[in-house]
Amino acid sequence: MKRIEVTKLSEEELSRLRENLLAEISDLSRSIQEKRQRLASLVMRIRELKEKRRELVDEVRRLREERRRTKEQLLGVKEEIRSTYKEVREVRVSIRSKMRRARKLGRVVRRIKEPPEELEYKILELEWYQQTHSLSLEEEYKVIEKLSKLALLLQNLREYSSTLEAVEKEQKKLRELVDKVNDLKQQMTKLTNALKDLSSRIDEISSQISRIDAEIKSLREQINSTRKELDEALSKRRGLKDELRKVCDEIERRQLLKRAERIAKILAKRRELLREQALKAYEKYKRGERITFEEYKLLMEFNLLELK
Repeated sequence: MKRIEVTKLSEEELSRLRENLLAEISDLSRSIQEKRQRLASLVMRIRELKEKRRELVDEVRRLREERRRTKEQLLGVKEEIRSTYKEVREVRVSIRSKMRRARKLGRVVRRIKEPPEELEYKILELEWYQQTHSLSLEEEYKVIEKLSKLALLLQNLREYSSTLEAVEKEQKKLRELVDKVNDLKQQMTKLTNALKDLSSRIDEISSQISRIDAEIKSLREQINSTRKELDEALSKRRGLKDELRKVCDEIERRQLLKRAERIAKILAKRRELLREQALKAYEKYKRGERITFEEYKLLMEFNLLELK
C-alpha cells in the first residue's frame, strides 16, 4: 500500500481520504466476515464428511468380515461336495460290484424251483433222517452230498436276496447323496452370489470413500486458499486502520490547532479591550480622578502606574 504524507494534504483531501478509508475498511470487514463464515462452513462440511467416512469404513470392515465368513462357508460347502462326490463314486462302485454278483447269482437261482423255506425244510428233513437211521457209507455219502447241494442252493438264494437288498439300500443311499450334492450346489450358488454381492457393495462403498477423500482434499485446498485470502484481508485492514488512525490524528491535530488559534485570537482581543480600559483608567489617574479597584488592577497588570 502506497504511504501518503497526510501532513501535506488539504483538509478537504484529508476528509475525502478518511471517508474512502472508512468505506474500504467497511467493505473489507464484510469480506472478512464472509470468509470467516465460509471457513466455518468448509470446516463443518469436512467434519460431516469425516463422520460419513468413518461410518462407511465401519461398513466396509463389517462387509469384509461377512465376506470372509461367507468364503469360509463356501470352502466348507465345496469340500463337502468333493467329499460327497467321493462317497457317490464309492457307492456306485459298490453297487456295480454287487450288481455283477447279483447277476451271477441270478443265473444260478433262476434254476432253483423251491423257495428258501422249502429248501430249509428239506435240509432239516435230511439231517433228521441222517441222525435217525443207520446208513451205509454209500447212503451216508449220498445224504451228505445232497445236503451240501441244498445248503449251497440255500446259501445262493440267501446271498442273492441279501445282495439285492444291499443294492436297493445303496441305491437309496446314492439317491440321498445325489440329492445332498444338489442341495450343496444350490448352497454354493447362493454363497457365490452372496460373495459377488458383498464384493460389489464393498467396491461401491470404497468408491464412495474415495470420492469423499477427494472432496475432503478439495475442501482443504479451499480452506487453505480462504485462510490465505483472510490473512491478506486482515493484514490489509490493519494497514488501512493504521492509515485511518494517522488521518484522524492529523484531522484532530488540525482541529486542535484551529481551536487554539481561535482561543488565542479571543484572548488577544480580550487583552486589547482590557488595555484600552487600562489606558482610560490611566488618563483618569493622571488627572487625579478617583479610580476603582478593578481599574487599579488593570493599571498594575499593564505596568502603567508609576510607583513612587
